[in-house]
Amino acid sequence: MREFTHKTASIEKKLPFKRGKDVYIGKGVQIIGKGLIEIGDRTAIAWESILISDNHDWRNDINTTIEAPIKIGSDCWIGSRCVILGNVEIGNKCVVGAGSVLRGKFPDNSLILGNPAKIVKKNIRVGVK
Repeated sequence: MREFTHKTASIEKKLPFKRGKDVYIGKGVQIIGKGLIEIGDRTAIAWESILISDNHDWRNDINTTIEAPIKIGSDCWIGSRCVILGNVEIGNKCVVGAGSVLRGKFPDNSLILGNPAKIVKKNIRVGVK
């Protein structure tokens, strides 16, 4: 894989953002929020996916947002139109099916699908060159 960010992708300028080597960010991807977003090496994020690293503080002040970091491991594939919410950790060599909505922690080598997203298969083999 080679380093690529589509011209229509949007990464919020003030966002704390760490990007590994050879990360692919597809058409219309939006990366927004206040919390740190980390993307590991050789990870691909398909078109129109959204990563949101903050939440409204609805318990105290609905008009305030609080940081909610996102960490995506290396050698992952995030399918198109996924929504990755704050406080998500995706391990290395995971595949996330198109249209999935993620919240929580997912271990290495997982196939993740659905809304809400769930692990449907563990110990998958992801081909990486």
